[in-house]
Amino acid sequence: MIPRNLRHFRLFLHVADGHGVTDAARRLGVTQPAVTQALATLERAAAAPLFDRTPQGLFLTERGETLALRLRRAMGPLDAALAALSPRLLRTAT
Repeated sequence: MIPRNLRHFRLFLHVADGHGVTDAARRLGVTQPAVTQALATLERAAAAPLFDRTPQGLFLTERGETLALRLRRAMGPLDAALAALSPRLLRTAT
């Protein structure tokens, strides 16, 4: 089972959208190693790579594409509710 950590999901989606580890770390206020660890945690839980790692960057695998699609579908309404309560929750809720 994939751990349910909203921050890990947001980091995954940011990297999946092609923004990279550095940008994900900066945007969500964590370190680059924290992003790498979050991705590794998700990959261990998925029991397969979610990204193909190349010199040109990280690219979603088929399993990663499926996870990204499902997370976007789930996070949309959740993020809207969190933002309505407090925009800060989009960064801090785990």
